[in-house]
Amino acid sequence: MKIIGMLGLVLLAGCMTAPRDRAADKVYDFGVSPTLGASAVKLQGSVMVAEAGAKAWLDTPAIQYRLGYHDPTQLRAYAQSRWAAPPSALLTERLKSHAASLSHEGVVGANDEVRSDYVLRVELEEFTQVFDSAEQSRGIAQLRASLIDRNTRALIAQQRFRAERLAPTPNAEGAAHALTAASDELVVAVTDWLAKKMEESNKQRRDKKS
Repeated sequence: MKIIGMLGLVLLAGCMTAPRDRAADKVYDFGVSPTLGASAVKLQGSVMVAEAGAKAWLDTPAIQYRLGYHDPTQLRAYAQSRWAAPPSALLTERLKSHAASLSHEGVVGANDEVRSDYVLRVELEEFTQVFDSAEQSRGIAQLRASLIDRNTRALIAQQRFRAERLAPTPNAEGAAHALTAASDELVVAVTDWLAKKMEESNKQRRDKKS
């Protein structure tokens, strides 16, 4: 009887600390690609957007979260909800779509047998829902972007980007909304940075020729 009683307490504690997620077998993606706003600059040159990489623990469709108020170092995943693909794959498609809207000369993927002037590589470093309390949480997305000269293979620029958005609800649905919004914020920041660095690189190339 004592063992049964202890097991009951453990299960009760788990219910009290875990975020609520009563939805069954739900699959999320980033939704229809929105109009993310006009950039002050355009992509001056062609660019290959490589498939985004990710830390090993992010290379999964699981929607992951942390209890920041309890044990922020422990990763947890919703059992009955997931992404339609690993977040790195969803982010790659978002980046391609927005970069294409800023480009006069085209955006290609890693599998396209087309040459380009530049390569954009991205590695996802964080993509989790963090609970500050049982009812309040944030979606946090962080990545490292690298711009590479396609001809010389030289690293032109590299920068880390981070975005946070409040989750509307303390569950997987809230995580999906918050992380999608954070991803769109990152996409705008990365493509604006990309346009600026490509412009600077093009100017340096012209200066060397003159």
